[in-house]
Order: sequence, then C-alpha cells, then structure tokens
Amino acid sequence: MLSVLRKRKLTKLFHIWDSNKDGVIERADYALVALRVAELSGAISGSYGYRTIQEGYLQNWEVLCRILDKDPNLGELNLEEYLIAQEITLANKTEWELYVREHMRDLAARADKDHDGQVTLAEYTGFACAYGIAIDVALKAAQSLDEDQDGFVLIEDVLRYLEEFYYSEDPESPGNNFTGVL
Repeated sequence: MLSVLRKRKLTKLFHIWDSNKDGVIERADYALVALRVAELSGAISGSYGYRTIQEGYLQNWEVLCRILDKDPNLGELNLEEYLIAQEITLANKTEWELYVREHMRDLAARADKDHDGQVTLAEYTGFACAYGIAIDVALKAAQSLDEDQDGFVLIEDVLRYLEEFYYSEDPESPGNNFTGVL
C-alpha cells in the first residue's frame, strides 16, 4: 500500500500528466510530453532519437494500462486507477528500473547538451517545462536538487532523485521535489 507521502507525490505527478486538466490521463497526454521532450532535445521528427523518445513514453503508458487491463490506445486512467497502477508497478523494482529508470537515464543524457555527465539547472528546468510544469516551479525544483549549489545536477544524482521520488518515505528527501517542491 502506498504511504500518504508517496500517494501525495504520485497525485502531483498524475496532475502533471493530465495536460488538459480533465481529471484523466490518456495516451495523448503521454504523446504530448514525448513530443515536447523530443523537440527540446533537438530530435527531428521521424529520426531514431525522436522515435526512441516517443516509444519510451508510450511504453510507460502501455505498462500502466496493461496492469489495469485497459486498451492503451483507447483507455484512460483516473487518479484512483493511476495510483493503483503505480502501486503495482512500484512493487516490482526490477520492472520499474526497466521501464522508468532507463527511460529517464536516456532523457537525462539528452538534456546534458555538452555530454559532461551534468545537467544544468536550465536544462533540468527546460525538461520539467516539457511536462507542463510552470517555469518558476521547475526552476525551484532544479535548485532544490542542486545540493552543492554549483548550478549542475549530476546525471547519476538525477536518477537517484527520481528513485527517491518514487520510493522514499523520508519527507526530507531531496527527490521528493523532483516534479516541483512538494
């Protein structure tokens, strides 16, 4: 069962995914974020990089739908269903690492424009905005993850914060702010 803290974080994430704010998420919401991320990363429509980004997001959507026996092309998830699907997915950390962590590793590498293993606060903020997070909220999130205040977050730290977002029960964990200061 999801704790109150984890449910709060995932509820916030649900509302981020719900791009048109109609109370449900659907394939189109994941496709929209994928399109924004692809554009931000400079991937050209139809290119391998573009397809990889699209496939990663849509695969994550399909996993959530299949858990609830919904058609990924026609289905939609309300908040309660989303939380159930997340709880089931998160119970199997190996599966979570396969579908979420590896997808995020690829995205973080794309955000790292100079390939130095670090994501600038501007790069992190840009990617957060691709999810529809307001720029001021995204910047505060990026700043909260920059623990040494050097203007960068190491890619490995981004992945650690992502894991903390999904799994940490510690209310002081920096990863709780992955999608905006909690």
